[in-house]
Amino acid sequence: WCAADPTWILEFAAAIANEGGTWPADAATKAAQQAVAALATAPGEAIRDHLEPALMGRDVDNALEWLKEIGAIALLFPELQATVDLVQEADRQHKDVWAHTKQVVKQAVRRPLVRWAALLHDIGKVPTRTFTDHGVHFHGHAEVGARMFDKISRRITWDRDERHTVRFLVKHHLRTQSYTQDGWTDSAVRRFTREMGPYVTDLLDLSRADITSNTYYDWYLYHDFIAAAAQALCMAFLNTFEEFPPVQRAASFTIDQAMEKLNQMLASKLD
Repeated sequence: WCAADPTWILEFAAAIANEGGTWPADAATKAAQQAVAALATAPGEAIRDHLEPALMGRDVDNALEWLKEIGAIALLFPELQATVDLVQEADRQHKDVWAHTKQVVKQAVRRPLVRWAALLHDIGKVPTRTFTDHGVHFHGHAEVGARMFDKISRRITWDRDERHTVRFLVKHHLRTQSYTQDGWTDSAVRRFTREMGPYVTDLLDLSRADITSNTYYDWYLYHDFIAAAAQALCMAFLNTFEEFPPVQRAASFTIDQAMEKLNQMLASKLD
């Protein structure tokens, strides 16, 4: 059955993530390494359905590291594999993008699409990394990552709305950085809420999960209040819609009734 359904490997990862974070015995890990190539034959929908429970687990970071160790990450997500050992600061000891990604996923709220976005939010750093006298830069990596996600979504199956949500979160996960503490004015909150639309809560939760260190992410360390404050302001603004008076009385008739009245009028004119 193992050869017929290679998704058992992803079920092992789910067990790691949800049952304490301990890797399986060495023999099981070796068997998974030997069988991992068969995952390439699994349908994209099956990959998503069997990997998602691992992403939702408390110890998802351990599960992801195990998947990398057996070669599953390289096979299913070569864009993620490329982040391993990708340093984020020059001449300074710091976790690589892969380590950062695992921590962001672990810190993200347990909503599937937010965790998928957390897993893929920094894949655009690989092709955008540059070095200057001022350090390492990843200019435009969010937009590039969103385009890279388009290719991933042809391998891993999501429905249209889910795909659009994950792509939106990847593309805009840096959006809160465009505001300073004084920048969150009422008009800025309204604009942010309007432009982020139905994704505002997921986006703010992802931004908050992206706070992982006090080195490369110094900006977050001194501005982490923004995500929480912005979320509170946005929710307060959205709640005003419940109190906003209707601009007109609700219609007392349906479209079918209106069409019936119209047909009656036309019929009377023909008579």
